Amino acid sequence: MSDLTLTGLAKSFGDNTVLHDLDLHVNNGELFTLLGPSGCGKSTTLWSIAGLHSPDGGRIAFGDRVVFDAGGRIDVPPEKRNCGVVFQSYAVWPHLTVHDNVGYPLKLRKVSRRERTRRVQEVLELVELSGLEDRYPHELSGGQQQRVALARALAHPPDLLLLDEPFSNLDAKLRERARDWLKILQRRISVTTVFVTHDQDEALSMSDRIMVMDHGRVRQVGTPEEIYHEPADEFVADFIGTVNVLGGHVAPGTDRSQVWVEGLGRPLAVSPPAPLEGDARLAIRPERIIVHPAGAPATTANLVTVKVRSQAFLGDHYRYVVALGDHELIVRSMTRIDHGTELTVELPPEAIRAYVTDGRR
Repeated sequence: MSDLTLTGLAKSFGDNTVLHDLDLHVNNGELFTLLGPSGCGKSTTLWSIAGLHSPDGGRIAFGDRVVFDAGGRIDVPPEKRNCGVVFQSYAVWPHLTVHDNVGYPLKLRKVSRRERTRRVQEVLELVELSGLEDRYPHELSGGQQQRVALARALAHPPDLLLLDEPFSNLDAKLRERARDWLKILQRRISVTTVFVTHDQDEALSMSDRIMVMDHGRVRQVGTPEEIYHEPADEFVADFIGTVNVLGGHVAPGTDRSQVWVEGLGRPLAVSPPAPLEGDARLAIRPERIIVHPAGAPATTANLVTVKVRSQAFLGDHYRYVVALGDHELIVRSMTRIDHGTELTVELPPEAIRAYVTDGRR
């Protein structure tokens, strides 16, 4: 297996620049996810790795093997990069049996029939499809077709496994089971994997590390915990999970740990402090907001009074929209609270992240 290094990768389609000097390193055996909204460049990055797109600039290396270098005029064709690729549509051949679909890459490499049969049986057992060798794709469920595509990608042991939204055609329950199963399989075979998705739940639940992309640029690279709890900017905070964002201001020459909130008429304490003076944006997750009973201690920081505007029961918790000055906040609680009720809530300083206003949003 190999690690993966992208250096200064750039790609444009006409006047539209899709990748802006992208740098990336994926460790050997890592499950690394490219996450972002549609059009952010994640699939273009994946296809560039696979050799299905030729970048305009930059360098791609699998370990010590350079497969693309714009300056050195190196562009190894896809069939010689030894990547296993699973497409969003699965791309299984309808006229071939499961056995022949999985064995096709081996047939192209002129592997003997005996060895081909042995390897097909091995990978079908790996993806839990033993006994279905003679079935055709139309006789399989969507989840089974997806595993046929994965088995085909693994038939000739790849240096890299590349997955382009492989679960998008599955229903919610099957998608959840499939990603748990794939994570276990990836750990078992230790293949370096690059996974593309716009689904934050998939990214958070499966990945060793995540790269959040926006308009062909890297916003943040980190573990799922880092991406969720310590987002680098407002875009990442807003894209990953649910977040409340409040407009604020740090007066020149004042303590940057106190941010005045528009329409609230008072500052909120933040820790760590706001990065700069001037306009700021405050982000806090709903589950970090603490609902206090009446008579909460006045010594607690960032206590504010809010009024319940709407409620929704979501099974394991209630979701409330509450009024805070000129703002609305989303709050979660295990307790049912009636519409119109006034509450005291706490916004812990360590749960608030302050960002400089970002003109790219």
